Amino acid sequence: MKDRSLVSPAIKRYLRIWIWIDIFVVFLISFLDIIGWIFDIPLFRSAWSNWKPMMPVTAICFLLSAVSLLFIREKWYRGYHRVIPSLLGITVSIIAILSILDYAGHLITGNEFFNSTFPGFTLFFDHNRRMAFVTAMIFLFLGIVIFLQTSRSSVMANIAHLLIIGPLIVSYLVPLSYILGVSHVHGIEALPVSLNTGIAFCFVCLALVSLRTDTWLMKILTGYHAGSLMFRRLLPGLIILPLFIGWFRIYGEQTGLYKSDVGVALVAMTYTVGLIWLVWVTASSVNKTDRERIRNQAMLTEAQRIGNTGNWEWNIHTGEFVWSDQMFQIFGENKKHFIPTFDKFLLHIHPDDRKYTEDMIREAIAANNSFTMEYRINSPGGGIRHVITRGDVWRDQNNHLLSCIGTVLDITELKNAHEALRASQERFFTTLSSIGDAVIATDVHGNITFLNRIGEEITGWNLQEASGRPVMDVFNIINENTHLEVESPVKRVLDTGMIVGLANHTVLIRKDGTEIPIDDSGAPIRGKDGNTIGVVLVFRDITERKKSEKLIRYSEQRLRFHFENSPLAIVEWDSGYIVTQWSLEAERLFGWSREETIGKPIGSLGMVFEDDLPLVENTMKRLSSGIERTVVSTNRNYTKKGSVIVCTWYNSILVDENGEMESVMSLVQDITDRQKAEVALRQARTQLEQKVEERTTEVNHHHQRWWL
Repeated sequence: MKDRSLVSPAIKRYLRIWIWIDIFVVFLISFLDIIGWIFDIPLFRSAWSNWKPMMPVTAICFLLSAVSLLFIREKWYRGYHRVIPSLLGITVSIIAILSILDYAGHLITGNEFFNSTFPGFTLFFDHNRRMAFVTAMIFLFLGIVIFLQTSRSSVMANIAHLLIIGPLIVSYLVPLSYILGVSHVHGIEALPVSLNTGIAFCFVCLALVSLRTDTWLMKILTGYHAGSLMFRRLLPGLIILPLFIGWFRIYGEQTGLYKSDVGVALVAMTYTVGLIWLVWVTASSVNKTDRERIRNQAMLTEAQRIGNTGNWEWNIHTGEFVWSDQMFQIFGENKKHFIPTFDKFLLHIHPDDRKYTEDMIREAIAANNSFTMEYRINSPGGGIRHVITRGDVWRDQNNHLLSCIGTVLDITELKNAHEALRASQERFFTTLSSIGDAVIATDVHGNITFLNRIGEEITGWNLQEASGRPVMDVFNIINENTHLEVESPVKRVLDTGMIVGLANHTVLIRKDGTEIPIDDSGAPIRGKDGNTIGVVLVFRDITERKKSEKLIRYSEQRLRFHFENSPLAIVEWDSGYIVTQWSLEAERLFGWSREETIGKPIGSLGMVFEDDLPLVENTMKRLSSGIERTVVSTNRNYTKKGSVIVCTWYNSILVDENGEMESVMSLVQDITDRQKAEVALRQARTQLEQKVEERTTEVNHHHQRWWL
């Protein structure tokens, strides 16, 4: 049940602050007045020496009124928050009646009624201390209004606000007359009202008006509608404008700036201009607010359309049943031809859900409770739609029943999705039973609820044996190296609610005691509310994988050993000619370190002799084409220090699974010394051949001489 007083929280907050300000001002004025009379401080009794002071009895009535306002506003002392302010209101009215009787007695007999009949009343009803006749009349009405305000009845509150209008106008007239200097308004012998009395009356009257927002007056002032907004915007100007115009006219006439008839004309003109300006400013503000309201309404309508949500309101007293546009869409009715009522609403509900829905709503209204229910409705096309209704009972601040309001959410698609999800879950269960990995499911206590076929094979337990057992009885895991027990992943998931995995070197002890290396992961199973209701473990036998990993590690170690200890330099570069491997022998041969070469284009090193660039480019082209898998080439290279060496490059391409070149592995041999030796050998052979030829020529010449 909610309070639906049609007043925004901001206005309620401002009214509460305003009432507290009113009460404080009344307390302050009346308290200062009493202090002024006790200690003879004229300033506390009247702001100006020649103005009428507030009387003690007036101050006491104001104190009683302020206390009653406090009780009504804050509802102190529980059940007494109505009795005490009622008694205080009656007391104020009685004091006012006594003052009026005293004036009446003086008018009839010419004597002071209470001074002659009840001498004890001299303190309050002495000619110099009694409250003014107008003050007494206002207090009479205020006491009645306070008494009526304590009633729960809205009728009494409306009467109270009707009665307060007269005192409020008269109260406003008092400070207005002081400000404008019209002394005869408050200075008549029978009607002397002090300025602080008039101010205090204004604040008391305004507080009494602000206490209840469910009356005809406050509904207009505090409502959401454009009229209420315009009223609130115009009210300050309508209060202040007459003060300014009246002061301007009186000041002009008193100082001789213009005559009375000119003053009247000026007042008429000023009122016209001022009111036009006020209306224009207020209308502009209201238009801006109205545009925002229209925009917000359009956004709400669009949001309801997107969310497939409608809202409704049922005025229980009048029977009026209001639907939003989306409600007509959900129920499949034409807004132009269908007038919704509660009975027609019930007819749209599926017969099996109709009585339950009606009883639920009526029970919520009787108990002042909100309600949420799901039911089916018949669409005009013959289909059935599923909806959820959330509603609340609205009452005013006096707990009077106003209406029932709520929303309708079309969950047909969601319902279909849930049904599809249920079927999917069944398929998922079947899949888990036939999946290639082992699966164990537990409840929130860590007891096994499911074990698939692969899980049975790996653990050695069957589902019937494992069901209901603690998971550690079946999933007993230890560290492969230390043989110490490993923390259960099920416990970690239940503790943290997070997905976890097993550490490396974990083995499972099967039912027969044999050990199997495994890896696994655990994840929480969550319910509809998001809470963990169990754990699922997925694990596999990695015996063969461990063997393969061991062989791979051994092969990698051997390869690394040969790579780092090969007498030939080893350079690997990818299809983009970026260096990816650079052995220690390559560092020694060429002078560039591994850090200087890895990740850089091989051409950026400038290690190819200029005259040999065409040869090297041709070699790289032959390799990139993929036609030749191995290309051997010899060319000259520069070292980092700038020296020239001759190298033979044994290039082999490495291919991916599609047969495309992935990289080139090059074994590089420095043949500079060998080439120098070959050159020297060729030179020596040439010299020897020349010597032999020369010696042969000499021998032949000698033989020729001998024969001769």
